[in-house]
Order: sequence, then C-alpha cells, then structure tokens
Amino acid sequence: MKQKLLTYATLLLIFLASACDPMPDIQGFDQKKWQDDKLGCSGSRSTEVALLLKHKKQFQGISERTVIKILGKPDKVAFFKRNIRNLIYFTEPGNQCEGNNNKTAGKRVIVELNALGNVTWINEEII
Repeated sequence: MKQKLLTYATLLLIFLASACDPMPDIQGFDQKKWQDDKLGCSGSRSTEVALLLKHKKQFQGISERTVIKILGKPDKVAFFKRNIRNLIYFTEPGNQCEGNNNKTAGKRVIVELNALGNVTWINEEII
C-alpha cells in the first residue's frame, strides 16, 4: 500500500513539474491583437512581428502548449521527418485570405518544434 502511494506521489510530482513552462516576457506585445487576426488577413499581426522576433530567444525550449497560449492556434501546421513540426502564423494578407485569390501568400512566422514538442527556432519567412 505504501509503495503504491509513493508511486502515485512520484508520478504526480513529475506531472506537476513538467506542467510548469516559463512564459516569455514580451514587453508591448499585444497578444489579443495577434490572436484575433486569424490568417493575418486584417494585417494586425504585421505590427507585432518585430517584437516577437526581437524576443525569439525567450521561445527557445518552451513547449508547444505555451506557444499556443501566447500566439493562439496556428493558421497551418507542417509536418516533416523525425517528428519535426512547424507552426505557421500568417502575418499579412495573401492568398490564404478570402478574396485574394490572385495574390501570393504573404509573410508568415514559423515556429519549429522538435520531436519532444519544444521550440527549436522561430523566424519570419517571406513567400
């Protein structure tokens, strides 16, 4: 009985320790403005990109869950070999927006996650 209790307590401690993830401190970043601009179609994200990239080192090693808390659900997810994933957030209007069929895709922020689901890098890409 004591062994079971000790096992449960250890598992609970491990779970609680792994649930804690430091939140990047991005002074001046308007999280609501970013999250409300789905697909970057209103262009609101473009004003926040510089702040985000200025603090990209703070994103190193944080979990996917924390990225989604900050940036919201990604506009697109790309899967690669060895369980590497990219979370894609469009930052300006392009062909991903309704009514822009003749235009190419706009700029986007890519957040790369390793096989463990932690951020390895973040950068802006122009398509």
